[in-house]
Amino acid sequence: MKQIIVALLFIISLVGCGKIVKPQVPANQKEQDTVAINLMLTNQLLVEQTNDSLALYVAHCGKDFALHDNGFWYRYLKKNERDSLHDEEIVAVDYQVFLLDSTLCADVAKQVRVGKKEVPDALDDALRMSRHGEQLEIIAPWYNAYGQKGTNHIPAYTNVRFVLNIN
Repeated sequence: MKQIIVALLFIISLVGCGKIVKPQVPANQKEQDTVAINLMLTNQLLVEQTNDSLALYVAHCGKDFALHDNGFWYRYLKKNERDSLHDEEIVAVDYQVFLLDSTLCADVAKQVRVGKKEVPDALDDALRMSRHGEQLEIIAPWYNAYGQKGTNHIPAYTNVRFVLNIN
C-alpha cells in the first residue's frame, strides 16, 4: 500500500506541476514565428490586390503607361536626349503628389542625390532611368510611395500619382 501511495504521489507531481513544457526545437532548426509568417502573407495579399487595382486604373485612364520592374507605372511627358542621370548625382527636382482622384496632396521642390532614397522609392527608381530636363508621370502603389505609415498629408496604404520634373 505504501508503494502505491508513493507511486501515485510521484505521478501527481509529474502531471500536476501546472507547467506545460513546449517540445524542444532541434538546435539546427529555427522556431517558426507564426505571427510574422501571417503578417508577411497578409502584406503579400495586399500587394497583389494593389497591383491588380492599379493595372485596372491604368487601363481605364487611356494613357500609354509602362510598368517598371519595381511595380510602379510611368510615362514620359517630356523626353530628351541629354545626359542620363547616374547614382549619387545631385539633381534639382520638383514633383507634385496627387491621390488617384486628382486631389493635390503635396508640391515639393528640392535637391536630391540619385539612388540615396531621399524621395519615395518610385521617384528614386524613376530618376535612375531618366535624363536631365525630362518630365514623367508616375503612378505608384503605396509600397513604392509612402508605405504603411503615410505622411501628414498622405494616408497610409495610399496609391499616388506623381508628376516629376527633373531640372
